[in-house]
Amino acid sequence: MTPAELAHLIGTSPGILTRHETSASPLNLDLSFGLQVVLGLTPRALFPGQYRKIEEAVMQRASKLDALIRNRHDSASKLKRRLFRSMVLRASRNSAGA
Repeated sequence: MTPAELAHLIGTSPGILTRHETSASPLNLDLSFGLQVVLGLTPRALFPGQYRKIEEAVMQRASKLDALIRNRHDSASKLKRRLFRSMVLRASRNSAGA
């Protein structure tokens, strides 16, 4: 399949597709899902560097939020800490599988 054909299938231009391939431009949700439909690969598999960059930024923000609620014992804070632990577990699995 040519780049032009792939771009047509996912609803974009070859130039925009190239910019995404080189990480010169962030991938939007429609293109991410379009590539997954056509290629059968998740955006994470297609763009592992971008995924790691986003994951790291999200984890840093989660760490800061966790520090803010660390001494709270209400049910909402407990649920948030459980979510954070789950995020850390997934991130560590992602790192191990990379």
